[in-house]
Amino acid sequence: MKRFLGFAVFLLFLASCCILPASAESTSYQVKILYTRNGTVTVDRSAAAPGEQVTVTAVGNTGYRPYISTSDDYSAASIYCGEQSIAFDWLTNQYIVGEEGDSGASEFVFTMPEGDVTVRIPFVSLSEAVPGFYTVTFSLETVDASGNPVQDSVPHGRIEGGGRFVKTESGYVIVIPEEGWAYHSFRCEPERNDIEFSMDDYGHRVLFWGGENLQDFHITVFLASTAPKRIPGDADANGAAELSDALLILQYMAGENVTINIGNADVSGDGEADIQDALLILQYVCGWDVTLR
Repeated sequence: MKRFLGFAVFLLFLASCCILPASAESTSYQVKILYTRNGTVTVDRSAAAPGEQVTVTAVGNTGYRPYISTSDDYSAASIYCGEQSIAFDWLTNQYIVGEEGDSGASEFVFTMPEGDVTVRIPFVSLSEAVPGFYTVTFSLETVDASGNPVQDSVPHGRIEGGGRFVKTESGYVIVIPEEGWAYHSFRCEPERNDIEFSMDDYGHRVLFWGGENLQDFHITVFLASTAPKRIPGDADANGAAELSDALLILQYMAGENVTINIGNADVSGDGEADIQDALLILQYVCGWDVTLR
């Protein structure tokens, strides 16, 4: 019996060493959402330990959007721990356009402090004149390396962002080119002087700054090909089709160790650099009426 009691005491000792500290470290605090009208606010967890990340999602009813402002605006979204304001990082602020109208969707994250947190997000009507909204639309076009328009109906990329914003809010669009294409420039209509292009962790970004008088505008983003321009007959890739290019093809056919641009050298269109290509280049250099393909 004494041996059994000793074993039981030993188990209780282990429990006091292992279980109690673990429960002490799992202290968490509540995340409360104040009552909001004209929208829905959710969090990915109703309680969290200090230092954990909490994601807040706000979705407006039809015709409403969350009011997320980067300025010190009391009427905008706010997070408090007691009387202390909690900073948050804005993840998304977009608009879902449907047959019934526009609904705003915003998502942001904050770090849980030591104490209960209260989240308040107001929703504003998309049709209200105050605080007012501006709409940013965009399109993609292609240009050559010099910025001259290229007749190409394929966009060669996509843009994320844009939409409708509160007039005092800033925003951006992110340009994501396809492989082989790169951001070249952009144009704003009407012309503005408070928009810039930058590169950051997200990639190519066109920024625009909020202001009380901000009006609707359209951004055209231009993409240019990063592939080198093909010059038919320019086997040595020096920028022109010359006699030396025909000689280079002959050296290549003879098995000499030479560097040749097969794409430029193949002017007959058969996929190879051969005697026929060399003859066509010679005829072209001599002024014959031939077409280098």
